Amino acid sequence: ISFDVRVDEDHPWGSILNAASADYTAGAGAPRSLESDGIEVLGERVSARAMGPPGNPLAPEGGIEDRNIAVLEDGRSECVFLHELVNLGNFTDTIRVALADSMVIPSDWTVEFIDGEGAPLRATSRFAAVIGPVEIGGTRIVGLRLSATAERLRQFAGRELEFLVEARSIVEPLSRNGVMDVIVKNDIPLL
Repeated sequence: ISFDVRVDEDHPWGSILNAASADYTAGAGAPRSLESDGIEVLGERVSARAMGPPGNPLAPEGGIEDRNIAVLEDGRSECVFLHELVNLGNFTDTIRVALADSMVIPSDWTVEFIDGEGAPLRATSRFAAVIGPVEIGGTRIVGLRLSATAERLRQFAGRELEFLVEARSIVEPLSRNGVMDVIVKNDIPLL
């Protein structure tokens, strides 16, 4: 025998007693009643989110589809990466977005997280900000804006600069998902 428990979204977190009973008529026509042992079900918050390029927040983390690439044109003094965040958890969550590979970003660059309209998000440090609350199944566009002088923005070693941006639950910080952002210089030929 198996039991399924459906819990309403507005049910408080905690224990739920699940028991089953059945009334039936026995072979001799005698009414009978049967009651199962109670099973305690613990309803808890489950934090889950996905973040990827706009239109593809569920892109497999680490895969080629889970990358944002921006070509750095001559004279440009800023670079913006947009990400789509979706709350896959079972509660309205507040999310911390962070530049996980902050050591690769030069100290004289300005780092700012923005919403889909370009307005700054509430920063919690130079490399992190908070977005939310994000309702169950809700999505948000989160941007990362990097800026410096046009000359300084191009002064990183090699042809491209790659770094990880992560989304973590404020409630369950170990629950995370990330996307890779890549800046590519446009004046270095591909081989």
